[in-house]
Amino acid sequence: KTPKTVSLGISRIKKPLGNLPLMQCKTMNCLPSIMAKIEAKEKGVSDCIMLSASGFVSETYSSNLFWVKKLENC
Repeated sequence: KTPKTVSLGISRIKKPLGNLPLMQCKTMNCLPSIMAKIEAKEKGVSDCIMLSASGFVSETYSSNLFWVKKLENC
């Protein structure tokens, strides 16, 4: 079975710091993800990678990101 193709863009929306007062409210916490989803649709991509306020890869609007640096037997 062929895996589904996913296209990613880089969002201009930055993931805000979690210690801001309004970020403690669940409704305000979702706003950056909603804006990134709108941006992905406008760009014609499946999802957009959001960067942290420091410019590091953070997450997408729909998923967390992770990578395996070295695969070892468990």
